[in-house]
Amino acid sequence: MVRELLAALHAERLAIHRMEPDGKELVQCFDSTGTGGACRTPVSPLSIVGYVAATGETLSIEDCYSEEALQKIHPSLRFDSTRDQDSSRITQAVMAVPILSGDERLGVLELCNCTNRRTGLVFADTDTKQARDLAEFLAGKLATTPTTEAGPFAPLVAQGRVSHEQLADLRSATASGKVSMGRLLTLHAGLSISEVGACLEAYYGVPFVEYDPDRKVDPALLDQLNRNYLARERWVPLEKTQANAVVLIDDPRDAARVADIQEVLGVPHCEFRVGLIEHILYFIRPEIIDLEQDAAGQKVSLEDLLVKLEQGATAKTQRGDIQSDINDENAPAVIQLVNHLIGEAIDSGASDIHVEPREGTSPAVVRVRIDGVCRQILEVPASRVRAVIARIKVMSSLDITENRVPQDGKMSVRKEGALHELRVAVLPTVNGEGAVLRILPRGGAMSLQKLCMSERNLKTLVELVDRPHGIFLVVGPTGSGKTTTLHAVLAHINTPSTKIWTAEDPVEITQPGLQQVQMNAAVKLDFARALRSFLRADPDVILIGEMRDYETAHAGITASLTGHLVFTTLHTNSAPETITRLLDIGLDPINFADALIGVLAQRLVRRLCTQCRQPYQPDADELELLVQAYGEQHFSELGVVPEAVRLHRAGADGCPACNGTGYKGRMGVHELLVASKGVKRMVVFRKPAAEIQELAMQEGMRTLRQDGVQKILSGDLDFQQVRRMTVE
Repeated sequence: MVRELLAALHAERLAIHRMEPDGKELVQCFDSTGTGGACRTPVSPLSIVGYVAATGETLSIEDCYSEEALQKIHPSLRFDSTRDQDSSRITQAVMAVPILSGDERLGVLELCNCTNRRTGLVFADTDTKQARDLAEFLAGKLATTPTTEAGPFAPLVAQGRVSHEQLADLRSATASGKVSMGRLLTLHAGLSISEVGACLEAYYGVPFVEYDPDRKVDPALLDQLNRNYLARERWVPLEKTQANAVVLIDDPRDAARVADIQEVLGVPHCEFRVGLIEHILYFIRPEIIDLEQDAAGQKVSLEDLLVKLEQGATAKTQRGDIQSDINDENAPAVIQLVNHLIGEAIDSGASDIHVEPREGTSPAVVRVRIDGVCRQILEVPASRVRAVIARIKVMSSLDITENRVPQDGKMSVRKEGALHELRVAVLPTVNGEGAVLRILPRGGAMSLQKLCMSERNLKTLVELVDRPHGIFLVVGPTGSGKTTTLHAVLAHINTPSTKIWTAEDPVEITQPGLQQVQMNAAVKLDFARALRSFLRADPDVILIGEMRDYETAHAGITASLTGHLVFTTLHTNSAPETITRLLDIGLDPINFADALIGVLAQRLVRRLCTQCRQPYQPDADELELLVQAYGEQHFSELGVVPEAVRLHRAGADGCPACNGTGYKGRMGVHELLVASKGVKRMVVFRKPAAEIQELAMQEGMRTLRQDGVQKILSGDLDFQQVRRMTVE
């Protein structure tokens, strides 16, 4: 039958390549010569069948050895001549047809060497049509044929170590590319790292390399190649000479990456090793701590860790020696506890972790700040507090021997494949050293629509920030969301036609299209110096992290008066107060008035949990309280009918969604002052903040508390939280 089929197709040889479930490789499942074996081909433009699988296009090539013909199709397209060398055959004409089921690519049908002399041994259009008909028939067969488990870990299914369903679930969890299948198998299927390595070695045919902290990779080479590039491409050169390189990669069969690696390294020969994505990243950035890679190699509950700490506690006093601290910080229980604390804080959405020593033998307290409120989560035995602080110092690259002065540092940790940055402050107290770890927010900028601004404030803000020049300030205390708001504004105006420079300390939110500069006190790079440099770098928009002093404020005003749009922040209580504060530090009132666009003051208020909040009708006294808070002369603009008002309160016992607190998340309340002609006139004459506020309210501004009252009436907040965060 095969002979008749080849005769009908005018082909000397025929092969069928089936797509693997992960869509990365083709495996040859039929070869008319019976000698091909189950060879594998990456889905990539580096081979003819790989190109067809990647693009879904049919290819018909008269001479597969013609580099000119192949490169017209794709610059990287090649024919693997070793197939001819191994079989003592000569291939010339090749046709490859995709096997499709709808949009799904199931494989590739490959025909070699046309036997029709009437067409000059070149496949004709009629041959292509017949090949497509055969591919359509094969698609029906392949679509209904159960797929057998393939890939490095298929033997585990055959051995009964994991089920096909479990492997499929774990594979779907790797879709983000942040975690490897091998890592998931160690975490969820009870496999050891050596068993995972054995599977990878058998499948890829190269040695498996596990991360070893004692095996150092040349940092200069990593920097030269760009660590971010290596992490993105998931490979690292373990060794490199002029003639040879040893490369660790997660998939040695990825032909496209292998070709790129050889070109980037520029060596005649590369030896490949296979490893887990996580281990490759450890080699690239050994300073990043993996929270799930504990000292014992297995997960331990918080309760078990505390028991271990108690068991390991000795009769040492708080004044134990430094060497003892160093020994203790390397103890598995201490390492696991600190990792666990950071991991739990990240999972719970905390912004800060506080480790607070207590007097004498009293245990230290660990608290986390969630939604702006601190809550205690555990106690650490007094005899182990110094070890915990020492561990935090080591992770932050601080001096473990210095305990008399404050120290500031930072650390990077990885949890479930995601990278998190933390700022660390260690301070000496009368009870010993304490530590505060600030978890920096991750991810990109929010949209303006997600800032929970009132309709009036949002519309006005958009109008203000669309101006071509001037200065706009976002003000409030630390942790009030100023950076988030400013980046939402930048995202709104970030277009290919706009050049945006930012000076930040630290850079918390990144956006494509922005040139973001991290301040560095060690080299005297501060906001004022950065701002002066930006003015020579052809900016349209400039963000200055904070106007801390006259020099920075004066430079910002100058920039805004010379045709640039400047955004910045300040720690003040209200929008009108911001104006008087900047005048007090010495700004020229005329220049400041000319430059000012507006000021946005804001706070973050705990939001009622939507799962357990309880509606109720307020009594007359409570309604009067809201009227007084908003102002009797303005309350009527809200259109509130007293008899129809329905407020919400926190659920008495909360719910699992809010951890029993009744609150989940925070919402912004805002006070937007527009620099109108009247306001500018007051700035010039240095009028007090109260007079500026009175005029701004006449022109439509509403205070932080008034904005909070609007959100109380909408059911998002309660008066207790609004009053706490908007002191007037």
